[in-house]
Amino acid sequence: AESAAELAGGVAVSAARIRVITRALARGDAWSPAMTADSWRWTATGAAVICNVSEIMLTTLARQHEPPAATPPPSGQLLQAADAAAAACGRWLEVAAAWSEITTDTRGLTSPVIPDTGDLVVRLGRLAFADPGWTPDHRRTAPARAITDLAPDATQAGNLVGAIHHAADALACVAVADSRMAGAAIRNRRVHVPTRTLPDTFNVRYRYWNIQHDDAAILMRAYRAAAAASSRLAVSLDRKS
Repeated sequence: AESAAELAGGVAVSAARIRVITRALARGDAWSPAMTADSWRWTATGAAVICNVSEIMLTTLARQHEPPAATPPPSGQLLQAADAAAAACGRWLEVAAAWSEITTDTRGLTSPVIPDTGDLVVRLGRLAFADPGWTPDHRRTAPARAITDLAPDATQAGNLVGAIHHAADALACVAVADSRMAGAAIRNRRVHVPTRTLPDTFNVRYRYWNIQHDDAAILMRAYRAAAAASSRLAVSLDRKS
């Protein structure tokens, strides 16, 4: 039942909490039960949804015939930001895919960053789509808001751009923190892959074995790319003087 302004404000609050939580997690214990493949995969998928929804809103804002003056960035900058959001979505999907067959010694959605990431998904989705009860459920579809509903004035357009900026900046923090935690888990042999994915030279009788260098490198590259893409999205929405 939140208004558009309240939704945008809630995004800013959740993004601020995410930045605080991720910094604390990155400095935490390498054996923390919050460090699970399930959590990292879920967060990466949620980040991809956030970027996709952001792309939809930025494209709608950029294509309006008479862009509101002063508050949001100009249309050209918004189109560039929409492209950056699409790129960030792709990079986060690569992170989620990298986790597809990787597991950890602890399971479950245990990361404390998950609730606020979920808030970002839902609030941005309810800003973007013409359904006040929108959720990321494939069985529940809704059209994107028309520009007259999405941003009827310059103030609301600015609120939307600000919300997306907050979310993108938070996702960049998540990518950096999650990559550090995953790296620590790998070094402590907490991250495993199915033995069927190992080279034939491995004679392992167990179902899972420690992740190997090549797979770990793919995961770390995916995180670096997601962090860079999320940062580019945030920077693309900075007001030009």
